Amino acid sequence: MPQSRTSETSKAEPATLGFGPAYPHRSVGDVRPLIEASAAYPEMERLVIGATKTAHLSFRIFDPATKTRSEEAAERNLTDWGDVLIDAAERGVQVRVLLADFEPVLAHELHRVGWSNGLRLLDRAGDLSDDCPGSIDLLIALHEGELGPAVRSALWPAVRIKLNKLLSSNPEAHTSPGIRYNILEGRPRVLSPMRMWPATHHQKMLVVDGEAAVVGGIDVDERRYDDPEHSLPAAETWHDVSLRVDGVVARDVDRHFIGLWNREVTRYGGGGDLVAGLHLPPGHDHQKV
Repeated sequence: MPQSRTSETSKAEPATLGFGPAYPHRSVGDVRPLIEASAAYPEMERLVIGATKTAHLSFRIFDPATKTRSEEAAERNLTDWGDVLIDAAERGVQVRVLLADFEPVLAHELHRVGWSNGLRLLDRAGDLSDDCPGSIDLLIALHEGELGPAVRSALWPAVRIKLNKLLSSNPEAHTSPGIRYNILEGRPRVLSPMRMWPATHHQKMLVVDGEAAVVGGIDVDERRYDDPEHSLPAAETWHDVSLRVDGVVARDVDRHFIGLWNREVTRYGGGGDLVAGLHLPPGHDHQKV
């Protein structure tokens, strides 16, 4: 059932506290919990299908091949999340997707999966016509928090061993952006790399038209799909909770997304970062919201 939470409402703009904007307490009407992906995925699909202006998505893992589950998607013959976003763009919606990147060596599999998912989405977006009224923009971003030179130097011997094993066991590893940065003539650098990342943009949210959002909670891929029955084997189950929020709280979510998107677009400067960065279709370089 919908739950209400009432707290003091402030009309002041968010104040900066050192780690980013702090949002005021809000008077919230309906805060609807979405238990498991079986509730969250259809709700997110419905939001994007109903969007008229913008759809902003930010996830740690987002696979555009994830199957749709809502009746609304079935009625429009949208079989996966790639279809949902293509459909939105064709209706004139500006779709922006911000995906987390991962430490290329120590979290290589997540780094590989994230880039594979992102490039798959870009391939789908490439099918949009030149006169498409909307767009799909993608940003794959490493967290701005990085290890300092002393820690990098201390860790590099162990990281270099791991990188050597990775390159010998996976011939394709050198093609990923972060690995290319860490090798020289096919072998790991002798000296420590310039940069290492211990953190990711660990956030899962979707907001449409600045008015309705789902926050939490859960990423979008088949591995995370489950329902309250949890009838799958234990190793294949997944439990997560998201929230559907509307109005002023959704606008706070959208403001957060826009602030992060604009900051990362500026930081990566249209693809200038050596490891990862901006990956927008032609004509959308340096796009801010």
